Amino acid sequence: MVDAAAQLVVATVPEVDRVLLASMLRDYLEELGAESKYPYLDLYWRESGRYAYWIKVSGDIAGFALIRQTEGGTNEVAEFFVGGPWRRRGVGRAAAKALFAAHHGLWQVRSYPLSPASESFWEKVVPSNAQRVRDEQCSVFFFTVGAAV
Repeated sequence: MVDAAAQLVVATVPEVDRVLLASMLRDYLEELGAESKYPYLDLYWRESGRYAYWIKVSGDIAGFALIRQTEGGTNEVAEFFVGGPWRRRGVGRAAAKALFAAHHGLWQVRSYPLSPASESFWEKVVPSNAQRVRDEQCSVFFFTVGAAV
């Protein structure tokens, strides 16, 4: 298990790293079997309410997260990725909790459609009082984060 307090940092992706993030995002989408073009990436540096984050462990990039606020003010995990070497080491869990703590208010987190791994990860990470709505493809978790998670 990673000592998240000592080793994990969630940091804003500077625009100078946009090309690197685009490359990682493309690889992540291909791993999921999804369309590898992501038309919203540039908006993370142009629109308010969109946040791109690096997930770093001991200074190394372990993954990324794209968070957006809907027009109604709900925080939403648009994309979340932890690279293979960092999986099952507590990195994703610690990063998600850090992101929740950084953006207080209502949250919506959707598991990736038809992905048991995504479903399992998010059900372990969201607060225990989250409301869960299921359909035939995925779960959507709704919860509120205050001053502490």
